[in-house]
Amino acid sequence: MYLLYKTYLSGGPLTLSLEEQLEHFDRKAPQAFVRCLRDLKANKEQIIEEARRRLIEGFGPYGRTMFRASFDELSKAEIEKQADAINRRLARMYQGWT
Repeated sequence: MYLLYKTYLSGGPLTLSLEEQLEHFDRKAPQAFVRCLRDLKANKEQIIEEARRRLIEGFGPYGRTMFRASFDELSKAEIEKQADAINRRLARMYQGWT
């Protein structure tokens, strides 16, 4: 792990095959999930501020779309974003970041 972290910091490539990524996922996904929950709590105010900013920025291009979307559309999008957060956390963990 240290070598990979050092390689990342030196600007070297970190390329993993899908098989290697899935192996890392299978080992670390539960830990990444817990860390995401921890981050939500720790960064509550920053996340709320960012959510407000994104709502304002998105109104021009998208208008009232979000508030007119169906429950199923909103739920699906929310799960997808949360899943992306876990994958980003896994990448950070792989690179040696906490």
